[in-house]
Amino acid sequence: MTPALFVRLSLADAQGALLDSTTQRRAVQRRLPVDQSYQLFDTRIPPGGSWIFAFAQETPAAAHFLNVLVEVDPDFFYRDFFAQLNLRGAAAPLIRQAHAQIADSPYILFTRTYSLE
Repeated sequence: MTPALFVRLSLADAQGALLDSTTQRRAVQRRLPVDQSYQLFDTRIPPGGSWIFAFAQETPAAAHFLNVLVEVDPDFFYRDFFAQLNLRGAAAPLIRQAHAQIADSPYILFTRTYSLE
């Protein structure tokens, strides 16, 4: 499974507080259901390719900044996989341990604030 990458754009006021209803998030990933029987979607960027985030948002008068945040979730698929397992038998403690170890694996890769002025 490939990691999930989430890009989040938000508008903020002059003090840096996020403005309600201006946050948009897009996933860059290949997503399958837990049983892997089909592909839900694939928005990965091919080698040599590019990806454009069209931030369709009216700019409120209070908006002074655009915040960009990129989060990587290396265990996105497995978190859901472990949550759906029927935990019985001798392997149950090991599966719980594996699930706990990936609970906090997402991390912020990039964050930047751009002035709109």
